[in-house]
Amino acid sequence: DHAIVATFYDQARRHGIRHIVSGVNFRTEGIHVRAWSQGHVDPYYVAGVYRRMTGRRLRAFPLIPMPRLINAIVLDRPRSIYLLDCIDYDKAAAKRLLAEQFGWVDYGGKHYESVYTRFYQGYILPVKFGYDKRRMHLSALVMSGQTTRESALAELATPPYDADLAAADRVFVAKKLGITVDEFDAIMRLPPKTYADYPNLQNHALLGPLMKLYRVLKKRNS
Repeated sequence: DHAIVATFYDQARRHGIRHIVSGVNFRTEGIHVRAWSQGHVDPYYVAGVYRRMTGRRLRAFPLIPMPRLINAIVLDRPRSIYLLDCIDYDKAAAKRLLAEQFGWVDYGGKHYESVYTRFYQGYILPVKFGYDKRRMHLSALVMSGQTTRESALAELATPPYDADLAAADRVFVAKKLGITVDEFDAIMRLPPKTYADYPNLQNHALLGPLMKLYRVLKKRNS
C-alpha cells in the first residue's frame, strides 16, 4: 500500500495533477478501528520495520517524502474527490451491475482479490492479532442501512473463509515468503506487536504534534 501511494503522489507531482478521483466511500468504508489500520502511509514506520528486521536501510522501495505527506494529509494536495459519496451508493447493487453487465465474479470477501490479501485478512489478522476486519466493514453497511445488525452478526459467526482453502493458502504464502510452513507457524505463535513498537510518525518529536493537530482539525470540520 505504501509503495502504491508513494508512486501515485510522485506521479501527481511530476505531471501537475491537482485532483484525485477516488473510489473510497463513507457508506461502505466509513467505520475504522484505528489500531487495526496503521502505518501504511507512514514512511518512518515502513523504514523502521525494515531496519529492525534486516539491520539495513530501506533504499530500493518507494517512500513518501515528508513534505509530500504533509501536503497530502494536512493540506489535502492534490485534492481527493470522493465521487461515490455524492450519490446514493449501494454496494450490493453495484456488484449486481458488474456481474450482469461485465461478467465480474465475486471473489468472496473484501480484500480477497489475491491469495495473499485473502490470507492476510482472513487468517493472519484474526489468528495472530485478534482483528476481524469484517466487524468494521459490516458495521459501515449496518450504519448506512445496506444490511441489518442481525445479518451482520450471522456473518461474523461464520469463519472468514473456507478452512480447506485457508490451509492451502497457508502453504502457498509460506512458499512465497521463502520459509517453511513450520517457520511460518512459529512466527504466528510469537507475541503480537503493534504499530507503536516501531518508529512512527506519532512518536516523532516534530511530526507527532502536527498529526495530533490534524486529527483535531479534521474532527472539528467533519
